[in-house]
Amino acid sequence: MIVKKVFRALFILILFAVFIVFSINAYIVYCRIYKPNVRATPDGRVVYFPTGTTYNEALMILDTARVFVSFQSFKWIADRTGFASHVHPGRYVFKQNMSNKEVLTMLKLGRQKPVRFVIHNIRDVQHLCSLAGRKLEIDSSDIADLLFNEQFIQKYGFNQYTLISAFIPNTYELWWTTTADKFFDRMYIEYRKFWNNDRLAKAKKMNLTPAEVSTLASIVEQETLQPEELPVIAGVYINRLKRRIKLQADPTIRYLVSDTIRRVLNRHLTIPSPYNTYVNYGLPPGPISCPSIKALDAVLDYQRHDYLYFCADENLSGRHNFSRTLSQHEQYARKYRQALNKKRIWR
Repeated sequence: MIVKKVFRALFILILFAVFIVFSINAYIVYCRIYKPNVRATPDGRVVYFPTGTTYNEALMILDTARVFVSFQSFKWIADRTGFASHVHPGRYVFKQNMSNKEVLTMLKLGRQKPVRFVIHNIRDVQHLCSLAGRKLEIDSSDIADLLFNEQFIQKYGFNQYTLISAFIPNTYELWWTTTADKFFDRMYIEYRKFWNNDRLAKAKKMNLTPAEVSTLASIVEQETLQPEELPVIAGVYINRLKRRIKLQADPTIRYLVSDTIRRVLNRHLTIPSPYNTYVNYGLPPGPISCPSIKALDAVLDYQRHDYLYFCADENLSGRHNFSRTLSQHEQYARKYRQALNKKRIWR
């Protein structure tokens, strides 16, 4: 009887011990799966998996980036849940307090976060390629090879001079893994969205193509920092185009010489180039920059008036004086030159 009681007590004790061990292990596994394991950072940690990243390389990237409080607990779960066969390239944001389960769900499903790609103050296509190379996985040379391929861009109605007009300044969300082809496809979709029927009708009424509107807008935008002056200046250039008067636009000279010069000199005005609007009639062969939407719409909705000239005011305020006659313009120009001389701005 006593022996039976001893065996029963021993059995209960062993059973209890097994239960305790099982509970502890279960708790450990639970913590490994569900307990927050990503280091706390205000904006999250950004990690990139390049195309072709293997499982071991992904683990090394995560370990080096010090994403986890316990990297070993993540690896333990990853080894057992099939992450090895579900490594997707991309840009991933690890938010604070994410659990290993949440991280693995994100990675295995390839839920990468897009890149904010901002097109603003872009000078030319090469500049755009450099920006894409910095923001996306693709190398700048890869996208340059595509965009400088004359046969490729001709399919979309562009040439080497007008291609920059295909890119509408805005903030876009792109996958970090976007290829060169996909990048241009997306930009062309945005281009088509911008050039809707209403804008196309306005351009047609002005006898300008979208590329020519972009070319004029790129000049107008560099003439002033005052938004309200954009449609007025656009109107001046439209008037000059209609009357076949040379545009004589200083921004086209700065484009040829240097964007940093503050004073266009007489010796600059004879530079042989199709972009020199002091030598050539009409518009340059393409935009001198990537004009903003505001500038594009300012050209399409240019102000109707009879001004043919404008000159920066003598107060150097950034505003302009507008003239209907050459004599009036020359008076303003003389005052402006005197103001530059007084400030000792020679070039």
